[in-house]
Amino acid sequence: MQNNKNTFSAGKLSEPSRAEGGSVLGNIAMTVGDLAIEKGIPFLAKKGLEAGRYYASEALRDPNLQEKAITSTLDKARPVFQKVGSEMLDQISTKV
Repeated sequence: MQNNKNTFSAGKLSEPSRAEGGSVLGNIAMTVGDLAIEKGIPFLAKKGLEAGRYYASEALRDPNLQEKAITSTLDKARPVFQKVGSEMLDQISTKV
């Protein structure tokens, strides 16, 4: 084997580079990143869910928002009701 400055062992350079995080600061950065993933993401998801639940319950208590929700739901569901109702009436009228 020739004397090369870059010797390989198991597919990597034998000396750790700065990109691999071979220093103490690299280890700290990796630990902080792992904690942010393991603890931070579930914490933010929980807080977001709690906020959504709170604002949804507040919206349900407001009569104006209740009326808006009911009318918009009925407006969206009205074509479905008409279609199903007309099909049922057609079936009943053919049997009579």
